[in-house]
Amino acid sequence: MQLINAKRIETPAYGRQFTIEVDPDGGQESQDAFATHLDSVLVEVDRRLEVEFNDPDRFFLDEQAGFPLRANITGEYYVSVMTYVEDDETYDLSILLHCLGCDSLPSDGENEDFDYVGMEMGVYIDKVSGELSYESAFQTSAI
Repeated sequence: MQLINAKRIETPAYGRQFTIEVDPDGGQESQDAFATHLDSVLVEVDRRLEVEFNDPDRFFLDEQAGFPLRANITGEYYVSVMTYVEDDETYDLSILLHCLGCDSLPSDGENEDFDYVGMEMGVYIDKVSGELSYESAFQTSAI
């Protein structure tokens, strides 16, 4: 079984344009806290996404097992939304990804929705220690 590599791409012409959402109650502080960590966060998201793509318990090998199917994912994805909020003990960042699928490309050449699955990752900075942490797994959804 060939490994699927995660590759972040620019937002396609048909895709949801990249949006930054900042909660009015502390979101700006969260965005400021993540400013120096954003590059390393995106590298870690790439790494974690690649692990997910290649995990048969998360991306299934056959249709009977469920959605999403490993065979339908290309490995390419783009970031559509980054949401910054502040919690009592952490600064929070939610990153919504749109992952492209190889069987969802239209055969007639029309620019239709090529996105196959949405994935969301939560990232947190502890306000006291400054330590970064990540959700244990992506949340997946049909898009």
